[in-house]
Amino acid sequence: MTKSSYTQTHCWSRRWYLLLAILSLCWQAHSETITFSEHIAPILYENCVDCHRPNGIGPFSLLTYEQASRRSRQISEVTHSRFMPPWKPEPDYGPRLKEERRLTERQIETLSVWHDAGAPAGNLANAPAPPVFESNWALGEPDLILELAESYTLPTEGEDIYRNFVLPRSIDSKVYVRAFEMLPGSQLAIHHAILTVDKTNASRQLASANEGPGWEGMEIGGQPPAGHIVGWTPGQAPYEAYPGTAWEVEPNSDLVLQLHLLPTGRPEQIAPKIGLYFADEPPTAKSYVFQLRNYSIDIPPNESDYRVEGSIELPEQSKLVGMYPHAHYLGKDIRLLATLPDGSELPLLRIPNWDFNWQGDYR
Repeated sequence: MTKSSYTQTHCWSRRWYLLLAILSLCWQAHSETITFSEHIAPILYENCVDCHRPNGIGPFSLLTYEQASRRSRQISEVTHSRFMPPWKPEPDYGPRLKEERRLTERQIETLSVWHDAGAPAGNLANAPAPPVFESNWALGEPDLILELAESYTLPTEGEDIYRNFVLPRSIDSKVYVRAFEMLPGSQLAIHHAILTVDKTNASRQLASANEGPGWEGMEIGGQPPAGHIVGWTPGQAPYEAYPGTAWEVEPNSDLVLQLHLLPTGRPEQIAPKIGLYFADEPPTAKSYVFQLRNYSIDIPPNESDYRVEGSIELPEQSKLVGMYPHAHYLGKDIRLLATLPDGSELPLLRIPNWDFNWQGDYR
């Protein structure tokens, strides 16, 4: 090697070394600026601790630095993959949805950098105060709280169970319900719940003819309240009727709760609480539920892209207030769209990677 070439090579190597050193220092400085107290706590408190808190439906709490730092790798991984927060709709497909649970790219990167830096605490004295949950009820204390007459013991193992329960009658005059909330009382054991109204004694008779509380089966007693599908899924905001469309419950009616239950490997005492919030006045608008469903699905062997379609034509101008896509384990991609009178198509909702465990009611 000649002196000139050695000098040139040595010069470039020094430049690379300086560049790498500068990048390293910048990265180190950047990492050190991401702390729990200043950056991470606000993200968790705004997006995660509604579920991840004591008595929440999440399997662990993230209210404190100690709790979050122990799970910094998990937090980084599940947010980067967008498994958490659980929000399946595709962004920018259809109108903006209420109660959207979606982190920004910057928030996701912040969580990742924090973990890579060793999850530094920062000055915890300057951290925002954790949210205080004075009540487990998101909407405040309900006007009426209903519980099962007897708790149900979920077996430790086995297949999914659909169990139906008639709630004790506690309504002695006609009421109009504007909101429904459920406290599951157990974590991970309840996949989803549906509430119906039975104006006959059929559900009560069916329950009394079976051993133990309630009866088993996917066929639920009663009917959905007029113009509503009232349900609960983990992480979903409480069901609130569109303004002016509260639903009616008469004194001699039964409320029937169907639970889709998942064995967790240990005995679970199933004893959810139902909260009802009443409206001061009767409904002032008509609401309807249109179910586009198909039970006659025959997928040919080796077919991996089988499409099922359904549609309905509305006879007059209407306002769409909610969508509840539902499929079971074979579902892959769900799309909802409206064809307008001029023939143009309006995207409403798409879930490109359907997950049976994270279904929801989108408003």
